[in-house]
Amino acid sequence: MKERERIRQQLTVSPRVAASIVTAVRAQVPAYAALDDGRLHEVRAIAAWALERMLQLWATDGALTPADLRRFRGIAAARAADGRPVQAVLRAYRVAATVLTDEVAACTPAPDAPDAFALVRMALTTLDTLAEEMATAYTATSEDLAADRDRALRLLLDDLIAGRHASVGALTARAARLGSQLPDPYCLLVAEPVEADGPAVTQEAALGLLAALGGDGHDATSL
Repeated sequence: MKERERIRQQLTVSPRVAASIVTAVRAQVPAYAALDDGRLHEVRAIAAWALERMLQLWATDGALTPADLRRFRGIAAARAADGRPVQAVLRAYRVAATVLTDEVAACTPAPDAPDAFALVRMALTTLDTLAEEMATAYTATSEDLAADRDRALRLLLDDLIAGRHASVGALTARAARLGSQLPDPYCLLVAEPVEADGPAVTQEAALGLLAALGGDGHDATSL
């Protein structure tokens, strides 16, 4: 156990390993390659936390706690809300586990065979557990959003305005699940009343504005 703790401290003393995980995820998982700075900050924070937790589980022969599982379920729910595919999310964790095992193997001195086997066993068990928990939470959130289309459309609109989306493909698939279609390329027209307490802008008015700006309105999607 002492050697495992030595390696844990060695790998968590600086942000280098967490940064390597993020770099590998962005290189190997297309849905993460085009994330904006805000979402990259979140990915870095999750990578640092997951790295610390997995090394701690290995160093202590521990297992994921209920608090860990709640956090993973919360992460999955957030990914369902922003439209990042669950397959991409789970692949990101597999990539992270691969980087972690490579980093442990490269430590000097390297872990002995029993510690190495314990690391692989921990990684496989943890990935299996979080995959089940996250897939369940992702599906439940997706179903909730599908049942509340207005809320899901508001979330989509917020992300469009802020420029937050994993990829064009993910954005298109997210819109399609809500019964909407975004042209490629798309242009977002935001219309609101001049007065704060004025009447809401109708779809007809929005299409009229689009036509006045030079479009024919045929490819317009009302959100």
